[in-house]
Amino acid sequence: MPFQPGFRGRAPLTLAFFASATATGASPATLTYPGSILAGDLIFLGNFGRNNAGGSAQVSPAGYTGIFDQDTLSNTRAYLGVKIAAGGETTPSLTTGGVENNKFVVVFRPNRPIQSVTIASTHIEQTDSAPAGQTITSASGVPPLVALAGYRSSAAVSSRGFSPAADAEISPSTLAYVKYKIFNGAGADESISMADDGNSNSLWSLYASCLG
Repeated sequence: MPFQPGFRGRAPLTLAFFASATATGASPATLTYPGSILAGDLIFLGNFGRNNAGGSAQVSPAGYTGIFDQDTLSNTRAYLGVKIAAGGETTPSLTTGGVENNKFVVVFRPNRPIQSVTIASTHIEQTDSAPAGQTITSASGVPPLVALAGYRSSAAVSSRGFSPAADAEISPSTLAYVKYKIFNGAGADESISMADDGNSNSLWSLYASCLG
C-alpha cells in the first residue's frame, strides 16, 4: 500500500544482543563496559555482592535507574540498574561486596536509538531455601521487549529455569547467571525458577519494553 502524502514510514523498532562483560572476586572487582556502545543502546548493570561485615551499600551509578537493590540475607546484596546509553560509556562506578562480587553488564542494540524504556513484571527473592517460582508476564508487554532473570547461590547454580527457552545466558561465575530473551514481536510469559543450591539463593526477573 502506498504511503499517504506527508506520512513518513519507519521500520518497527527492534532489539538485538550487542555485548556483555563481567568481573568477579573480592573488592574492587573493576568492571569495564564493552567497547563501541552507542547512544540509544539499552544497558543493564548489576552485581551479586557479599560482605562479611554486612550488606554492601549500593548507589545507582550516574544515569542509571535502580530496579533491584535488596540486602536481606546472609550479607548478600542483589543489585540491578538500567539506562539508555549516552554513548561512549567506559567504566561504571558500581559499589562492590567486600569478599565476593559477580558483576555484569549486558548491552542490547536497537535498530534506531531507544527513547524510553518501561520496566515491568519485577520479582525478587533471597532465601536459604529454594526461591518460589516467578512468572515474567512478557505476553502483556509492548514489543520490542527483553525478559531477563538473575540467579545466584553460595554454591554452583545447578538449575536455571527459563521457559520458553532463553536466547542465551551470561555467567560472571558458576555462582551467578543472567538469562535473557528478546521479543521483537508478540511476547510470551516466561516461567523462572531455581533450585536450593546453598545459602543466599537469589532469584530476580523482569521485562523491559522499549520505545524509539
